[in-house]
Amino acid sequence: MSDIQTAPAISMSLNSWRGYSAYEIAVQNGFEGTETEWLASLKGEPGDAADGVTVNGREAVEGNITLRGTDIYVRSGTATTIAQALESCMRQDAVVDSLESDDTTKPLSAAKGRALNEAIALKPDMMTASVTLSASGWTGNQQTVAVDGLKALHAVIVTAAPDTYEHYSDCIVRCSAQGEGTLTFTASYTPSQELRANVLIFG
Repeated sequence: MSDIQTAPAISMSLNSWRGYSAYEIAVQNGFEGTETEWLASLKGEPGDAADGVTVNGREAVEGNITLRGTDIYVRSGTATTIAQALESCMRQDAVVDSLESDDTTKPLSAAKGRALNEAIALKPDMMTASVTLSASGWTGNQQTVAVDGLKALHAVIVTAAPDTYEHYSDCIVRCSAQGEGTLTFTASYTPSQELRANVLIFG
C-alpha cells in the first residue's frame, strides 16, 4: 500500500485580496501626512450662518425654514396663499352649480359633476340618415331602401322630408319594416314622384 501524501499548506495574506484605501490612494497621488491628518483635511471650512435668511417672510431656525400652506402663495405677486385657496374651494357656499349658470369661470361641484357623468353614460347613441324613395322603386306599394349603420334592434323615428311632405302624406307613406341596414316603406297609394324621408336612429 502506497503512502498517502499530504498536499503542502498554502499560506496567503488577506492583504493581497483587498484594494487600496482612500488614504493610500491619496498618498499615491501626493498627499503627505498621516491618515488622521488626511481625515482632518476632508473637513471643509464652515459655511455662512443661516441666521437672517428668510423665505416667504419666514426666518431660519437652527438652519431650517419650515413653510406651511399659509406661507406659500398661489402665484408670485398675489396675496392669496395655497391654504386660502383650498379653504375657498372647500367652503360649502363656494360650490356653484355651473350646469345652471352662464358664468364659465365658476367651478362644477363634485355632486353635479357626478350627475353629469351619469347623464352622459345613460345618453343613447344617436345618428341620422336621409333616404330617397324613387317613383319607380315601388313594388306592390312597398319599397325597401338601404340605411348605413342601421341595426334591426335600433329604435328609429322616420319623418317625411319637408320638400316632399305633401305627396308623402297624400299617399299615406309610412315605415312598415326594419332589418339589418334596411327600412321598408309601405304606401296606401303608389307615389308618382320621388320622396325623401329623414331617419333618426337611437343605438
